[in-house]
Amino acid sequence: MPDNRRKSAAIALAVIGVAGLSLASASNLSLSGGTIQAGSTNVSDCQPSASPVGTRLTAGAYDAGAKAFLATSVTLTGINTTATAANPSCVGKQAQAVLLDGSGAVLATSGKVQITASGTVDVAVPSTTSVDAAKVASISAVISDS
Repeated sequence: MPDNRRKSAAIALAVIGVAGLSLASASNLSLSGGTIQAGSTNVSDCQPSASPVGTRLTAGAYDAGAKAFLATSVTLTGINTTATAANPSCVGKQAQAVLLDGSGAVLATSGKVQITASGTVDVAVPSTTSVDAAKVASISAVISDS
């Protein structure tokens, strides 16, 4: 009788293992549009993937309390303003910047600014975040409908 219990337990564990693998494979993210929960991808149809948005970080005066030059704004350049068959214009959409550290963690998110025909916008880094400009490793440009 103990051999039958062991066999039953082994079969039950195998079934649970297979079920666990199927659930684990279902947890992969597909970054194809909509709301992004992890990672980043080009979900806007107005900015061609071959033409990335340029970013330039501006820091203010030295802050003695923070012992750092704090980030004050980000300039986003090269935003598509010409409609083509493949990509509509980004004019009228909203742009914002997300400042990231070396590990990809979000340091701050700017407010949104409407994109104009110039294709260049300046977005402010919230002063309440006190982001040390030296800790900003990358900037993600976000273009959205609203």
